[in-house]
Amino acid sequence: MPFSKNNIGRIWVIFSIFILSACGGSSTETQKLPPIAKAGENIQIDELLKVSLLGAGHSPDGANLTYLWEQTAGVSVELMGATTLEPTFFAPDIQTNQVVTFRLTVTDSRALSSNDSVDVNVRALFKVMTSTPADLTSDVDRIKPLVLTFNDPIDAASVESAITLATESGLNWRIDKVNVNGKTLEVYPTQKLFGDTKYLLTIDEIVKSKDGVSLDDHFVVGFTTTLGQWQDPIYFWEDGGDSSTSISDNGDIVSVHWSYNQFISQYEIYMVERRAGEWSSPRKISTTPSVYSPDVAMSNNGDVIITWENWGDEKQTFVLEYVDGEWKSPWTFAGARYPNTTAVNDDGYAVVASLLNSGNGDDRIVVMERNGSLWNETNIAGLRGVRSLSMATSDNGRAIVVWTQERPTGQEYKIFASIRSDDKWREPTQINGEVYQISGIDAAISDEGNALVVWSRSNEKNAVGTWQAMRNEFLDGQWIGEVAFDEISKQSVRPRVEMSNNGETSLVWEQGAFGTDNPIAISNKIAGNWSLPTVVGEGQYSDVVIAGNGERVIVWDIRDAFERRIGLARCKEGTCNSNPTFAASENKHNVMWQEIAINYSGDISLVWDGVKSGNWHQFQSVIE
Repeated sequence: MPFSKNNIGRIWVIFSIFILSACGGSSTETQKLPPIAKAGENIQIDELLKVSLLGAGHSPDGANLTYLWEQTAGVSVELMGATTLEPTFFAPDIQTNQVVTFRLTVTDSRALSSNDSVDVNVRALFKVMTSTPADLTSDVDRIKPLVLTFNDPIDAASVESAITLATESGLNWRIDKVNVNGKTLEVYPTQKLFGDTKYLLTIDEIVKSKDGVSLDDHFVVGFTTTLGQWQDPIYFWEDGGDSSTSISDNGDIVSVHWSYNQFISQYEIYMVERRAGEWSSPRKISTTPSVYSPDVAMSNNGDVIITWENWGDEKQTFVLEYVDGEWKSPWTFAGARYPNTTAVNDDGYAVVASLLNSGNGDDRIVVMERNGSLWNETNIAGLRGVRSLSMATSDNGRAIVVWTQERPTGQEYKIFASIRSDDKWREPTQINGEVYQISGIDAAISDEGNALVVWSRSNEKNAVGTWQAMRNEFLDGQWIGEVAFDEISKQSVRPRVEMSNNGETSLVWEQGAFGTDNPIAISNKIAGNWSLPTVVGEGQYSDVVIAGNGERVIVWDIRDAFERRIGLARCKEGTCNSNPTFAASENKHNVMWQEIAINYSGDISLVWDGVKSGNWHQFQSVIE
């Protein structure tokens, strides 16, 4: 059969199909494709927060897949669940913004793979990087500034009211100034810190960087200050006598001393001062003979009032002032019996109480007061037979003057008190019942106006066993009546009282009747309650002072057949530690007449008479 053109075309198509089939080709089989990896959208996160990566994988032909995450850039982190689609990690602790990059690799069962990456932008928080002192540091210097370093420059305006410094017990500490210098913050407390005390410095979240980023959380650093230590005693002049000392909150000290000049056979008043840590040479401040009983008072800002008596032809009280950084010339007023009752506060209020005794029965209690720069005289009372006089003041200008008045037989039996409040002196009030004898009167007053007067009384003449320590408190505007200290206070003499600005009170007394080895007892009033008496040592002539943290310091004379020294006890939170061998001299029989002062921070100034190289000297020591 002949081939037509159509038959030839059909034969060629059939032959082509046969050839393709023989070669194994197929036009409908699916090509093998790799999986698809998706690491997710880039992430913005703050440091330290937990981050979840959101990956995805897909196989176009349905093959089984495995996953692997790897970090390829940035600060190293620990990735948890790296073989899952959603691994997690914590953003790193950083100082500046950082980018952390991760790569997701998806692999199918035929070993085909693909990958994708994601960036995690980690924002650095505004935070404290370092602190001096560091957290939990012990034995921190009590006067250096507290320094904090942040990771970014500080917005100085945001620092105001954002910083708190307080003791661990919750007593807030005032801050004098705060310096901001770039990333550094310096905190200067108003007063020297307490010794051996834990403090907490807190920075509130409102502090911001200059970029406007606030602290993520408040920052707290805790530290403990050094325990105050006694400095080696120094001595200034020969010939011992009455002394007085004072210390300001910044550690400035003024001490005064009554000395007998044997070359000219007269008594003189000397003073010595420490300013900015440097002691001056002693200098004579009296200008007349017949001078006695110096007293000194210093405000927290360093102003000073010094008084002394002149018992010459004209009975006078001398007043020497240190104001605005300089000493003024001494001036006098009429009054020359027991003038060692002097006080001055930070607001410029100063007061001096003196008893003018003419010997003719027309006694006057004279009070000189200064508000600002002017002194004014006030006559508290014109009485007969006035003898003992005591005065106390508070930091805010309240004051109390107390005195005793003799009965006609010549024995003391009445105690009167006048209180100053609202810039006025109240009429004198008798605060005790009539007894035969009174000894050792002392007074104290708080910023709130509450006051306390203590004394010893005897109901019989020369009856040693009847002496008992008594007190009367002025609370809420009235006297509550005289009461005995406690059963332990029977046969007790020479009570002394000290009161802090907030009303915490301490009483010390000698548990005996004018002996040299009496037990020295202390009782404290805290939160309105009196504690049971505690015996801290044995001796006589005790006194007590109170620091701002409630620490009590008691000093007394220890006198026995073998040695004579100063007893000292420090009481904090009800526990007293004594060191009765604090002050010793070359001759142990000759240490006496100690006087003590304390500032708010607990620094102590102590003066006493002692023998060195065979001569009496005035000694001075400081604990700080």
